[in-house]
Amino acid sequence: MLLEIFTSLFVLPYKILSSVGPFILLLGVLVFIHELGHFLAARYCNVKVEVFSLGFGPKIFKYRKGETLYAISLFPLGGYVKMFGDNPAEEVPLSQQPRGFLYKNVPQKLLIAFGGPLMNLIFTLFAFFLLGFIGVPSLKPKMGDIKKNTLAYVSGLRSGDTILSINEKPISYWEDVDRFIKKNPNRKISLEVSNKNNKIKKHTVNVGLKNNENIFTTKKTIGFIEGLTPLSRASQVGIVFNSPSYKSGLRTFDKITNINGEEVRYWRDLKRIVRKEQSNLFVTIKRQDKDLQMNLKGLGSLKNLGIENAFLYISKIGKGTPADKAGLKKGDRLFSIDGKEIKNWREVLETIQSFSGKKFLVEFFREGKKQQVSIAPKTMYVEGHLKEKFMLGIASGGVEALPPEILKQETLLGSVVYSGVQTWHWLSVISIGLYRLIQGRVSARTLGGPVTIGRVAHSSFQNGFISFIFIMALISLNLFFLNLLPIPMLDGGHILFFTIEGILGRPLDIKKLMVAQQMGVFVLIFFFAFTFFNDIYNWLNAW
Repeated sequence: MLLEIFTSLFVLPYKILSSVGPFILLLGVLVFIHELGHFLAARYCNVKVEVFSLGFGPKIFKYRKGETLYAISLFPLGGYVKMFGDNPAEEVPLSQQPRGFLYKNVPQKLLIAFGGPLMNLIFTLFAFFLLGFIGVPSLKPKMGDIKKNTLAYVSGLRSGDTILSINEKPISYWEDVDRFIKKNPNRKISLEVSNKNNKIKKHTVNVGLKNNENIFTTKKTIGFIEGLTPLSRASQVGIVFNSPSYKSGLRTFDKITNINGEEVRYWRDLKRIVRKEQSNLFVTIKRQDKDLQMNLKGLGSLKNLGIENAFLYISKIGKGTPADKAGLKKGDRLFSIDGKEIKNWREVLETIQSFSGKKFLVEFFREGKKQQVSIAPKTMYVEGHLKEKFMLGIASGGVEALPPEILKQETLLGSVVYSGVQTWHWLSVISIGLYRLIQGRVSARTLGGPVTIGRVAHSSFQNGFISFIFIMALISLNLFFLNLLPIPMLDGGHILFFTIEGILGRPLDIKKLMVAQQMGVFVLIFFFAFTFFNDIYNWLNAW
């Protein structure tokens, strides 16, 4: 008992630190970078900096060097640089005015206001340069499941083939394949591919044209090849109750990774090996991060073994959702909706979205017995969605697998180019995203506050250095963009006011300026309150 209490005294602080630590590190670095930009610009323009603080509120650490007080304050959601002479309502003696912020000329004030966002941009460029030089995990140009009767299949492309070149240009990563096809609609292209036996073949494929579903771009149409995808069904299984595989110990949501010493990565591998092997099957599975072994009698097919793909098995039920209230449970196998037998998960989603007010009759299997319930979907927003949709509150047990990853590394010069391309790409995504938000094509619930940033920081930190630096780069770029919006109290508001001052040749009226600042404070308080509400709402409704 004493040992458990003693251990908990160390475990609890560790858990808190591991959860909050990445958030403090991420926000601390980005706030420091931003405020450092203002600080350096002010010093360059010979403005006296009185306080440089990370965080707001009571100061928990203070250090004075020269004329500046450096501090870390209690609330880490931001920071500030307090400059001498930055309050238009205060009188500054004539002898001290040369060191006052508001007494500098317009170009100097603009430089100081722009210094913070500029440093965020510089940090983003550096972070992407670093990622390019270190290397970013990228997908091999290996095809996933190519369905029969699609253009890709008819053109001779097969599941598992690797693309070596397009129009005789060597290809190393799937993103190169995707980018080339999207940019070249209504054209014939030549693909050189290598199959699983390392035989190289050339195929001519017609690139089609379709509407662009990505709303974070201005392009309305893109090129595509029907049936070409890097995605494959993973070897996650659904087990029929009391089937031979069930009696041997296999369970729904197990992932088969090896059979008789042969690696199983995809569902097609599983089908092929089981069809080939007629003897006993020595199977390795992964169940809740544990590797287990068991024996199965080879029966020639997955159907004979009672093994199905897990796509129609419910892997998760949201608490308080229509599915939860109706009595559906994890592991239930969907069979039909409104009398129509369901063949795949896409049909489930399409049927739910067609809801018109009448309850659906859902049939499902539980432990071999067919049961049914009546459910009325409701509109819900789930993190990751752009809009609220009709949902039951269930998730599919099926898993899509991607090709193996390889490290994409750039040269020194290539890293510079990579940095510029990535920064421009994500800046475009952010600006178009704001436009789509104003249009109403993106839900306001996608806006996140400190809790969302904390969760993203924690998950990216767990995924490793590359993931964490990438998230830091994106958030830093967001800070650059948002701080330049012409809202009073933000840097963009100051830049707007100083620009007007430069045009008029005189400072703005103090009363009008104070009113604008108060409006800016109201807008920021509303924004922070709204995003914090979103954080709480999304957290409470997460499933």
